[in-house]
Parts: sequence; structure tokens; C-alpha cells
Amino acid sequence: IGLVGHDNRIFDSVDGRQIAMALNYANINVSQYICSINDTKFIETKKHSKIELDDFVIARLSENEKLFGFDFDE
Repeated sequence: IGLVGHDNRIFDSVDGRQIAMALNYANINVSQYICSINDTKFIETKKHSKIELDDFVIARLSENEKLFGFDFDE
């Protein structure tokens, strides 16, 4: 299928070096990789990555900038 996707829970207790290895692997071996990762993990991961991760960021989400534009629990 050439697509891998998951949310940031998979990276929750993972060290930034290991996340960097996973993202470097995905960059080489997967045609499209979609994941969400919190900002502190992303900053830590960038220190260990062989690639410029900011070049691959499509959207930066926050309390004001939501993926679907609203909260589902309301």
C-alpha cells in the first residue's frame, strides 16, 4: 500500500534517538508516512535525525488549530 499511519501514542515512551531511527527508516522505505507527535518529542527527535524533519511537516496542530476544526466531545 505504501502508506503507514498512526498517532503519537506509539512514540509516547520512546526515546528520541529511537524515534529518529524510525523516521529515517520510513523516509527511505515508505512512500507516505503519517503520524502525529507532540512538540517536545519532535524537538528531541530532531537532534538525532539524519534528515531535516521540518521539511516533512504538513500541519502543526494545537488547541486552536485542530485537525477537523472542532472537538468531538462537545
